[in-house]
Amino acid sequence: MSRKDLYKEEISNLRKLVEATQSENVQYKDIIKRVLLDSKELLYALNNTELEAKHATAADYYMVNILPYITDPEVQHNVKTTIMYDTIHTTYVAYNPNTIKVQYIRFLIIVDPADAIDLYTGIPRHDLISAIIAKLFAGTNVFGCECKQIDDKGGSTDSHYISRDMWFEIHVPNNKVIDGTFMHNIVRNKYPT
Repeated sequence: MSRKDLYKEEISNLRKLVEATQSENVQYKDIIKRVLLDSKELLYALNNTELEAKHATAADYYMVNILPYITDPEVQHNVKTTIMYDTIHTTYVAYNPNTIKVQYIRFLIIVDPADAIDLYTGIPRHDLISAIIAKLFAGTNVFGCECKQIDDKGGSTDSHYISRDMWFEIHVPNNKVIDGTFMHNIVRNKYPT
């Protein structure tokens, strides 16, 4: 019996839990994934010649070049430019119906120095990807409210990758319980959850 079959009920319950609570982390990460994968400019900038040779779909870049979490990059034999992202929210007063909380979206771009400059534009790859991400998110309401870019800095990692760390901020209504009812943030945009 496969693990999926063994835990079929538990897996179903976990999916229902995420749907019932409308986990903001899950919602926002799904929106980010769809926005990134919809951008042909971004897929070009990732420069994954293996996927391009296989005529891969945009979805094939997910979990290869686009990761929904931040991790320390490993030194790879076949170098891949990688975009990692995560969501973070600040502390808030949980039961104040007028409370707005601050949600942060972080993107970490890593590029191998051997692939640092885009051949056809002459632009450093991490800067090119950063510009595309800023175009896709900064000043938009892709999350249902204005998304502001608050930080964008270059650097390098311990494993000698070139990096760019980008932060965005959104102010969203607090998910809260009022009179025993769980109130959800309302997200209306091109990428509905």
